[in-house]
Amino acid sequence: MRRRFLIFALLLGAACYAAMHVSLRIAPAHENLGAKLEGRIAEGEGWYPGEPFATHRPVRAWGSWTGSDENTGALTVGPFPAPVRLRFAVGGYPPTPGISLRLERPGTTDTLPVEAPHVGERWRIIEVAVPPAWVSQPVRLVAVDDAKVLGGWFAVTEPIRGGVGDGATGLWQNLTAWLLNGFCLGVLWFAAMRLLAPRQLVPAPWLPLLGLAVVAAFAYLLFWLWFAGPRIGAAASFLGLAAGALLLLRSRAPDAAAAAEAAAVVRLTALVGLLYLGVLHLFPSSLDYYHLAANRFRAELPTDNELPHEVSARLVAGEPLRRADADWLSSDRPPLQSGWHLITWPVLTKLGLTPRAATGTASLWLQLAWVAAAYGLLRTLRLRPNRAAAWTGVIALSGFFLQNSTFTWPKLSAAALAAGAFGLWVLAPPDLDRRRAILVGAVLASLAWLSHGGVAFSYLVLAPWIAWRMLRGEAREWLLAALVFGLFAAPWIAYQKFYDPPGNRLLKWHLGGQIPKDERGTWQTIREGYAALSWPQIWAQKRQNLEIQVGGRWGALVETDPARALERRNEEFFLTGRAFTWWAFGFLLFPWVWNRLRPDRGADPQLGRMHCALLLWPLLTIPLWCALLFTGGQAVIHQGSYAAMLALFVVLSAWFDRAGRSWIFLIAALQTFTLATTWAPGNPVVFGDVSPAALAVVLLAGAGLAWQLLRRRDADGPPSDFVAARPEPPAAPESPPAAPGRWARATPWLAGLLALVPAAVCSRALGELWWFGDDWDLLDQIQRLGFWRWTLLPFAENFVPLFKVLWGGLVLAGGGYGVLISALWLTHALNTALLARLLVRTGFSFPAVGFTVVLFAVAAVNVETLAWSVQWSALLAVTCFLGAANILLPRLAAGDLRGFGLPLLLALLAAGSALTFARGVLTGGALAAVALLPLGLRTPAWPARLRVAAACLLPAVAVAVAIMLVSPGNHRALGDHGRAIAEFAFTYWTAVPLYRLLDSVTWHWPLLFALGALKAGLLVAGWRAARGCQRHVLALLLIFDLGNAVLLGVGRHHTGLPAANSERYYYNSLLCTLPFLGLAFAAWLRPLPAPRIRISLTAALIALAGFLAARHWPAAAEQFAAHRGRHTRDVLLRQQQPPAEGAVPGVPFLSTARAKELIRHYGLQ
Repeated sequence: MRRRFLIFALLLGAACYAAMHVSLRIAPAHENLGAKLEGRIAEGEGWYPGEPFATHRPVRAWGSWTGSDENTGALTVGPFPAPVRLRFAVGGYPPTPGISLRLERPGTTDTLPVEAPHVGERWRIIEVAVPPAWVSQPVRLVAVDDAKVLGGWFAVTEPIRGGVGDGATGLWQNLTAWLLNGFCLGVLWFAAMRLLAPRQLVPAPWLPLLGLAVVAAFAYLLFWLWFAGPRIGAAASFLGLAAGALLLLRSRAPDAAAAAEAAAVVRLTALVGLLYLGVLHLFPSSLDYYHLAANRFRAELPTDNELPHEVSARLVAGEPLRRADADWLSSDRPPLQSGWHLITWPVLTKLGLTPRAATGTASLWLQLAWVAAAYGLLRTLRLRPNRAAAWTGVIALSGFFLQNSTFTWPKLSAAALAAGAFGLWVLAPPDLDRRRAILVGAVLASLAWLSHGGVAFSYLVLAPWIAWRMLRGEAREWLLAALVFGLFAAPWIAYQKFYDPPGNRLLKWHLGGQIPKDERGTWQTIREGYAALSWPQIWAQKRQNLEIQVGGRWGALVETDPARALERRNEEFFLTGRAFTWWAFGFLLFPWVWNRLRPDRGADPQLGRMHCALLLWPLLTIPLWCALLFTGGQAVIHQGSYAAMLALFVVLSAWFDRAGRSWIFLIAALQTFTLATTWAPGNPVVFGDVSPAALAVVLLAGAGLAWQLLRRRDADGPPSDFVAARPEPPAAPESPPAAPGRWARATPWLAGLLALVPAAVCSRALGELWWFGDDWDLLDQIQRLGFWRWTLLPFAENFVPLFKVLWGGLVLAGGGYGVLISALWLTHALNTALLARLLVRTGFSFPAVGFTVVLFAVAAVNVETLAWSVQWSALLAVTCFLGAANILLPRLAAGDLRGFGLPLLLALLAAGSALTFARGVLTGGALAAVALLPLGLRTPAWPARLRVAAACLLPAVAVAVAIMLVSPGNHRALGDHGRAIAEFAFTYWTAVPLYRLLDSVTWHWPLLFALGALKAGLLVAGWRAARGCQRHVLALLLIFDLGNAVLLGVGRHHTGLPAANSERYYYNSLLCTLPFLGLAFAAWLRPLPAPRIRISLTAALIALAGFLAARHWPAAAEQFAAHRGRHTRDVLLRQQQPPAEGAVPGVPFLSTARAKELIRHYGLQ
């Protein structure tokens, strides 16, 4: 709370003020331009009186409103040389049908439509990007008004230079307003903190937020004084600022601890605001603050950020707030932010700043209250001051806070005040006077509600807890708190009910689904809305709201494509899970944090309870909010309580800090990457060359935050809430897997049944599949060559006689395509059961088995493998592979490879795998390799291991030689393709299976490297968690996966790198990768001490993972049914005259006549 902060802000504001006045000078871009007027267009008039267009030199202007909206006419200005960017000001309602603006080139028919927004009764500078071929060529600006409806008029100026949008002018204007607002508001804020500090109403970390609350309460009072009359309000604003300055000068500084906490928050708030203003103005724009904030990161956000300004502007003008023709009533939004504007409005407008810049930047200060709240919560969770400040600075890099601080709908200020109330009510230290904490919290809660009503969702969750506390002896305190809340809320409720009723539009919209205004009450709207729906419809809408919370493409975190930056911003703006970006991975730390906060490990029990409370508050708020919202899909972030988002960011940051001191640097680096690649780029509305001045502001603020991050004053020493932990008992020695119990014997059967669930759900779509691609080629070869000869001939690069006997046998036995698809699914169920049996027999725990088997059984990325009959070849090879693994690995772990029956059986299975699928030759090689690796608890003798390895390897080598000799393919002409083979193999291994599991859509090397690093990290984590014979399983799968990558590189490198991500390659990759993930998942859960909690969380997370992996099955199956079923039938069975060639999907070389002949021969329907 040092005065030098205010002095520095005043000096910097004065410098920016001078720069602003120089750069704001608007003048005509050309002298003596010609203008042709037709109809009722007038020069120097023709617009409805409103905000004037301030210029340094006279600028000519024309308009079509000369007393009536029904006037029409046309205007032509020019010609003049076309600049790279044409800038002029517009007013009125140019998008109205019948009104048009355009540029045209004289002597040609070339025209360029100019899209201008609804501006209304004011002026707004717009910019038009001129085509490069037009630059320096003569052009004319043409405006036509043929509209005769309400709002059917426009106003335009001649081309201009200077003003907002010309270089860094907009930055200087808004930075000046922000600094001067900061000085004026800072006087009140510092005075409030000095007044409150000696009274010790709250712990020192909460003092800055409580000081802001005092200023907010003054703003609320000002709203009513301005409502009483503009003269009364203006006098109160000046007197309030003067009283604050006097109090600041005459009061004593608080103690060192409180001053240090306050200084940290002030410093952080200023740095974060400076950073946000720099990013906001990174591209020069002619938009004012409100429109820039609404278009900088997302195009055309609604005017919610302007509504408080409109209310305060009418109060300043002495106009009534009640307007019968308004779409939004003044009572639809709480008044706190409008009152906040009125604190500094008289001062800043006297200094010549535009009202929109003054109020917009004042609102930015109010939204930055979240900085004080986040710092207070982190300190309450017992992070040291510098660590709390550093984590607050890192949180500021999040796009969520950048967007919602600059776009000043007052949701973050409400969240900050509500978080303060929660901190004092629920997280208060035992030595704090309970009554005082409850009453101060009630003040904060009431101000939060007066800022934005969305925090009510967070209050509803606290209602049962408050009732419980009242039963525990706090009834008097909570009744007084209700009285305090009522005293603040009563004037506004009376305003809504009696002055500008009804004030319930948002309630009816969100809770009853009624968007247009009507006369019904809130409860009637909700009751009638639900009465019109059936219970299944209601459940579908609530389920859709819940699904949105975890939706989005997580692969977008590592994307860098600027063209998709807007799409990534949209996800982070709307979707709760995606908004947390890298913080979402903090949930993975839950078991470790829980373990570290256990009282039996030396932690303070109260700290653990605080972490749980702060976690449960948002986790209960979000489902309640999803359930209360009426419309399905409506539960996007900005429709709810931002207090939940703030609390989760804080608690996840605290978990990262508990997990290790280096996490903050990793999260800061990753979030800086996301800020630079996702939020910094422009968009179709705000774009162009980067402003050097804005970039300098960003770098300056970033350096300040980096300095805060690197400060080491309190880095040493143990956390204050921990004492010496009790030593952990030594780990038990490894032993062979125990005999399977009842659950283990049932697991393979349950797994097999689970694998059939997607087929049952999508049975209609799967039943519509028909012969496609290679299916027709195989049918053609059987009919031409004869069955037995066909089985012994190569199929492309495959030599697969066993698969051909099985596939062709089903066809010749009269099995239709449905029979072949059924065989696919039954084989998949068998494979899933074999995988579950293998994991159980080799000692995998219940979480590891459940996670692996559930995802393998139901993953929708397997759709091509399970919806195309020729993929039965790959599934049969996997069956032989898993069968052999179930036989070899338990025996290998036990050290018992005696007898000749084992090698013979393994040789048969290795041969079966190789003879059903070309890459099935890997089965024998992988089994041989794992038999020779010294990984077991009891390593068998070398002769036995060599015998088993030879038995596995010989069939694979024999089939591989046969393929080399008789099959065509890339293996016959490798030549100089080594690099292409390596790139394809690397691409496959890195992209599959995480690419589609994470719903990635872009394709570029940085993404592949990131996915590869993630996959490698998960493999290492799984290997480290494995014990004994589990490592035999992992080694076998890793060898199989790497060998599959190499063979795919050899066989498919000519198809292009994106083909490595084909869905048909996911089955084997899932099989090889999921056991690693399962072990890592089990290790992650292991620190949880309570078995019931661990089992419940395990089941819930496995169910959630299975749902996310399977949720695309209906859409994917329907897509395959349409393309590979109904379309083919339409072409070959129903069309009267289909194309003679290229009509058979997937096999363009097969003529339509030949396909029809095969249909008749086999009786295909």
